[in-house]
Amino acid sequence: MWINSTVKSLSYWFSFYWAVKSLSYWFSLSNCSLIQTLQL
Repeated sequence: MWINSTVKSLSYWFSFYWAVKSLSYWFSLSNCSLIQTLQL
């Protein structure tokens, strides 16, 4: 039973970590494009 809960918590933290990483990646991309647009 504890193995199932451990897998659930691991998948939950992995999805949360992936969401944060993709959000920060998209934010940095939008920041770079915004800076390039301002420079142009």
